[in-house]
Amino acid sequence: GTIRYLIQYARNEGDYIQALSLSKSLYVRASETFDDEMIVFSSRVILNSLAHLRQMDKIKLFLENKAVKRVLPGQEGHAYISFINLFNDNTKQVLADFEVNKRSFGNSIHPSILFNTGESYFRNAQYRKAIKLFDSFLSEYSSISISDKARLRIATSYDLLNEKPKKVLKLYQDSINKSADFKIRYESKIRYVGFRVARNQIPSDLDIETKVFLDGSEGEKNLVDANLKKLLWLTRLRVFISEKKYEAALAYLASLPIDSLRRVEQRTFHADGAEIVLGVIQKSYAKGDYARAVKFWEIYKSKYNSKVAKNPYLNFIVSDSFIK
Repeated sequence: GTIRYLIQYARNEGDYIQALSLSKSLYVRASETFDDEMIVFSSRVILNSLAHLRQMDKIKLFLENKAVKRVLPGQEGHAYISFINLFNDNTKQVLADFEVNKRSFGNSIHPSILFNTGESYFRNAQYRKAIKLFDSFLSEYSSISISDKARLRIATSYDLLNEKPKKVLKLYQDSINKSADFKIRYESKIRYVGFRVARNQIPSDLDIETKVFLDGSEGEKNLVDANLKKLLWLTRLRVFISEKKYEAALAYLASLPIDSLRRVEQRTFHADGAEIVLGVIQKSYAKGDYARAVKFWEIYKSKYNSKVAKNPYLNFIVSDSFIK
């Protein structure tokens, strides 16, 4: 009784090293006395602690234990294997394992298997299949904290499938309103603004008002990781472009550490830079300020425009500005 209390206390405190140590002691004691109930309990704590400590190889090794195989429900073992493969970005294996075992799982599938397989379909751009599994996950396990991510994945999947705007916006709104996870809520807000404003060629005043979501709350901003930061940069930049605030967009782009990004990511920002330069030159040309149009071209052609496909219209404007 005492050791179970100490294990639970350690878990509540987030001390997974201590929880692991205590649960190992309990597992040994339970194995010696053939106490299956305690073997199951201690096994689950060991696996959960190893997962939190990201000790994937030790999870695999522990699952090979005969006593664990005998008493632990089969789906729990599959759930941890899918977790390991997803953690290692071995999504093809997650999907292959699911296809082989889904009949044996029956109608009630372990939540981790549903989520990990849905996530694997999502990462492989199989969005319809991802939506189906995430929907099943939410219908049965909506109280689990990771359901926040499942909602966002569903919204993003419909977004990437170019579904009707009203449906996509409603799904992002649901993700915002129902997410207790600050990070997921902030990503939902950013993607909502991206869909409603940044990819809208003629945003309304109501659309523009939603860009306040990009500021985020203090709790949300404290959880921004590298990927979310890049998404935020790109969305802010494209909001400026959508509003046709090209000078502000150019200043914002210049403030970003683009050179530190991977080349494939840099190309995305360079393409936006080329669009911004085109916008400035177009405005100058329309006002008859040909000198400014030419000046902008000279300054930025090597920085952005030379790194993307040539734009015949831009070449025409620049050439005509030189003549005039």
